[in-house]
Amino acid sequence: LGQNDDDTGTNKIPDLEAKNEEEDVENELKRKEFSNEENQIGDEETRERSSKRHKLDGTEEEDDKIKNESGFKDDNEADVDKVNDEDLVASKDEGKQERTQDRDHVVTKLDVISNLVKQEFDIDGNMQKDLVDMKKLNLTADYEKWNKLSGRVNESSQRLCEQLRLLLEPTMATKLKGDYRTGKRINMRRVITYIASQYRKDKIWLRRTKRSKREYQIVLAIDNSKSMQLCGDLALESLAMISKALSKLEVGQLGVTSFGDKVDHVHSMLQPFTDASGAEIVSHFTFQQDHTCIEDGMSSILGMFENARKDLAGDTDYRQLVFFISDGRFDSAMREKLQNMIRKAMQKRQFIVLLIVEDPKQESILETKQVSFKKGSMSVSQYLDDYPFPFYVVLKDMKNLPQVLADALRQWFEIVKQDDN
Repeated sequence: LGQNDDDTGTNKIPDLEAKNEEEDVENELKRKEFSNEENQIGDEETRERSSKRHKLDGTEEEDDKIKNESGFKDDNEADVDKVNDEDLVASKDEGKQERTQDRDHVVTKLDVISNLVKQEFDIDGNMQKDLVDMKKLNLTADYEKWNKLSGRVNESSQRLCEQLRLLLEPTMATKLKGDYRTGKRINMRRVITYIASQYRKDKIWLRRTKRSKREYQIVLAIDNSKSMQLCGDLALESLAMISKALSKLEVGQLGVTSFGDKVDHVHSMLQPFTDASGAEIVSHFTFQQDHTCIEDGMSSILGMFENARKDLAGDTDYRQLVFFISDGRFDSAMREKLQNMIRKAMQKRQFIVLLIVEDPKQESILETKQVSFKKGSMSVSQYLDDYPFPFYVVLKDMKNLPQVLADALRQWFEIVKQDDN
């Protein structure tokens, strides 16, 4: 058995050697093939390079030939080229000169046109600037005038405000008041008694039933005719005083109207009354109109009241007031018409007051007389006889206006209440 094992071992060794030899042969064959392929690739690359070199050499030779030929031509035709270049330069210079002349001519025309346009624009701009400057000057002058008027009547307007506070009662309930079983808010002073009474005294609620806000519609109507030139300053001072007092009191809506040849609502009741609106109002009163058409002003204001009555909440009795500021002199033929208009306004609970302003230099309306002819006979009477305005005040000194106007309003309101009762 030992011999057989040895024999088998010796037979295995030569087989391994034969396999290794075969592998070596195969590897050598592969290496030769790979080297042959590399050589072929290298030969192809060298061929391409050599062909490119030959091409480059050919192009260089052609360039040299062209250069030689051109040099020969330049030597032969140099004079002709120089002459042609000189002709071209001369023609170009002439064209440039003509173009520059045309351009200069066009530029001069454009300059002339632009100067004319600039002058027109300068004229328009200067006119607009002048208008703006005039408006600014007018506004500043109106502001200064209104500030002077306000400064003069500051104390008087405060006194008039306190007097009107007692006369013009609040009309709108905005504060909480009362002991109610239901309401918006609890009255804390009643809570302890409510608990102590074993929840029987249950009227502990508040409601908005206390009147604390005023809602009136007031119009100041000023005569803008020539008869007001002497007392125009008094009229504007009374306007400033009454408007400032009503604004401090917060009476509601305040409007300003001018009447003369025509009626102009200078300040609407829907707009708040400020110093700017006061300056604008003053600018409208020049006192240069020829006639005093007070009946047109009254009809316009009463029509405006009819349209604005719907804005008033609750009771509307005597919450629409008109203050006419005038010298009191107007066409006597309109007295009956004015009386009818005032009577209808009083029936609608609209209060109309005439404030007659007079300059100390002119004749008082209290001393003025009028002449009338009836059935061929002449009769002389006082101007205030059969006067259409039942409530009027004659004013000569602005210091007395707050007290006089307040006393008159108080008396008139009492008379109106008695007539209603």
